[in-house]
Amino acid sequence: GFLGEEGKEAVSPRYDEIKEVMFDGIKVKKNGKWGLVATNGDIIVPFKYDDIEKFDGTVAEVVLDGKKGIVENKKEIIPLKYDEIKDIITTPYQVNLGDKWGFISRKGNEVTPLQYDEVKGFVGSFAGVKSGDKWGFIDFNGKEVIPLKYDDVNSFSENMAGVKLDGKWG
Repeated sequence: GFLGEEGKEAVSPRYDEIKEVMFDGIKVKKNGKWGLVATNGDIIVPFKYDDIEKFDGTVAEVVLDGKKGIVENKKEIIPLKYDEIKDIITTPYQVNLGDKWGFISRKGNEVTPLQYDEVKGFVGSFAGVKSGDKWGFIDFNGKEVIPLKYDDVNSFSENMAGVKLDGKWG
């Protein structure tokens, strides 16, 4: 359970394990499954997952049977089918299945198919994507806006992004 700062019991002992505070949620285990609760004991994420890896105060990255998804308001908004979800703060989400990456919206719709070898999160309106050994950029609609021709790219900042071509950065 939980004690308040004054030493009074805020939530009576009822959990198998308490792991960590994640923003305003506390990762707790009950009956062998992980969930998130508020400090008053209200359930944020139901107790049905093998792990909860991240929580940003609104959405949680959850794991069940080795697959990852995202929960918001006690409901799975991104199905538990991905091998990796890179960042739950920035949408569209960067997701991986097998050896390919792509992007999905907060509603679970594909922004791009899982076709890239590597991706970077959206900064501003663009995200870096890699296919083979070349990088370029896509927009929020998944449209390639800068061709995949660079050896490496940095994320955009102040409407510019560093790019590497033939060993030189510009």
